[in-house]
Amino acid sequence: MKYLYPKTSQAIGSAVVTFKLGEKPCFFLVGETEIGKGTLIEKTTVFELASVTKVFTTAILGEHVPFGLDVYYPVKSYLPPGYDLTSAEEGVTFQQLATFTGGFWWSDPPHFKKGVSTQQDFVDAVNGLDPTDAPNGQGPIPGEQDLPTIQFYSNSSVGFLGQILMNMDSTKSRTYSFDANGFSNWISDNLTGPLDMKNTRVHPGGTLATGYLVTPGKNGKPEADSVKVGSQWYTPEPPYPWVPWGAAGALRSTASDMLTFLKANICAHHTSDPDCTDFPSYILSAMATAHNPNEYQPRGLLVDPIIQLGVCGSQKEQAWAWIYEAPPENNPNNLKPIIFKGGDHKGFAAFIGFSPDKKYGLVILVNTHPLSIDPAGVNMIQHTGAK
Repeated sequence: MKYLYPKTSQAIGSAVVTFKLGEKPCFFLVGETEIGKGTLIEKTTVFELASVTKVFTTAILGEHVPFGLDVYYPVKSYLPPGYDLTSAEEGVTFQQLATFTGGFWWSDPPHFKKGVSTQQDFVDAVNGLDPTDAPNGQGPIPGEQDLPTIQFYSNSSVGFLGQILMNMDSTKSRTYSFDANGFSNWISDNLTGPLDMKNTRVHPGGTLATGYLVTPGKNGKPEADSVKVGSQWYTPEPPYPWVPWGAAGALRSTASDMLTFLKANICAHHTSDPDCTDFPSYILSAMATAHNPNEYQPRGLLVDPIIQLGVCGSQKEQAWAWIYEAPPENNPNNLKPIIFKGGDHKGFAAFIGFSPDKKYGLVILVNTHPLSIDPAGVNMIQHTGAK
């Protein structure tokens, strides 16, 4: 294992872990949990995963497939109490929710912009959804009258999917409430518990890194609590609150736990590898299902206002929350397919990605935002690790 620590007394924090099947992982730990306090980032430091949470939720969707769930079937038969979809949305399927083609907003429901995030408000917003709506200019694209729509990134889409799955998994003896504790218990019972990821929850124990917004100040000038490192100001942000669509972005985790999750996702494509025998086979099967590219749209024609799928000559396709990047058609460098997911909240950014062909991948956790780490993560995977 390799460790890197800052030589200065003030530094933002990051944790990077790289792993290849058959080899020992490498941890690169840089900076402080809080600027100027001297507490260094460790393997057990807690970071917000933000939208990387989505691939945990869709892995559990994959667990339902062997038990007869048809993901192309409308979700209306499995709705939690209170939901009553419009006629325009009643045909939305599990697959559409998992691939952002179900006509949901980009990216949060409109009431969240007003600071409202109660369960009932979320239910009301979903119940009133029409694919042709464009509330506050958030999406989906006007004129999209039929499902599936084009791919349109939405926290609410996977958040709604998570609530449906939690409702399906609830029993008389185990009911999952739509709050931070209920979601954490559901994730633990179905995925992180069997993987022994004890520090992956909405509110895990341990030291949570302070998130920083990289700005000249929240209003163009430094706030009273802003910290200057070099020429850059860092403004601390409060931890992201629980919201009803938390299945899309509420999890927190550590570099140590995320190594386990990375290894399991690689093993989903190499189940007979000696390094993979300790993982439950049903979880590996579910992960492999979630990695499959979107079947709705031809390669390269997906649209996303943030990650801009299909540009710069790359061949990106939408899987179940994951992005599947195929090599370019003209591939003289013999590039390999990469499967990845990134996420960010105010104060944090996260990335997980891997190449099944290389049996190699990495995780990046950073306590700063805005910081686009997806291109760096993909590039590192393409150009490191043996072929």
